[in-house]
Amino acid sequence: MNDERKPLELPDKSVSDSVLEQLSTLRRVRDALEQRGVPVNMKPEFDIPDLPLDLSSITESELGNLYSKLLSWDNYFTQELAFAEAEVKECKNKLEVTIVKLSGGKKKRDHSMDVDDRVLKAREMLQEAEQTAGILKSTHSIFSNRVKMISRSIELRKMELEKSMREEGISRTKRPGHHYPSTRHTKFDPDKR
Repeated sequence: MNDERKPLELPDKSVSDSVLEQLSTLRRVRDALEQRGVPVNMKPEFDIPDLPLDLSSITESELGNLYSKLLSWDNYFTQELAFAEAEVKECKNKLEVTIVKLSGGKKKRDHSMDVDDRVLKAREMLQEAEQTAGILKSTHSIFSNRVKMISRSIELRKMELEKSMREEGISRTKRPGHHYPSTRHTKFDPDKR
């Protein structure tokens, strides 16, 4: 899968010295991770599944399939959120460096530079990164809750099955397909091989 993200641009070419270039670490980190075999784009190749209003209306197989698909999307949003948070950090650093460079390294800042085009561009990039991270955090939370809900539904079905088996007096070893003798009550006698 191809990575759909574009590398971050510097706030302004006139401030693009080696310090700002060094702060553009996210792309290098992603490339290094990819070289190590870590997947950097885990977007599933299928659409986000619809969640039925009544989970009891679908079969165990459909429920398992739904769980698997939602978990894949949840994992994708987890990774996207991590990259978005890294991008926020990168943008904050670039904004700080831009302000320091424009102030000539002075500790006392001239607030008139807040309207400088280079600072405004850096602030815009930071704002976009923060908004993206916020939306991804919310989306990740929604998908995590859906995965938990499906997992709970699977667990409830399992408990219902076990309860009905106890009520019917069917033990696990007497179910169809379980023809192996129990070794719980037999003693091993090495002479009877």
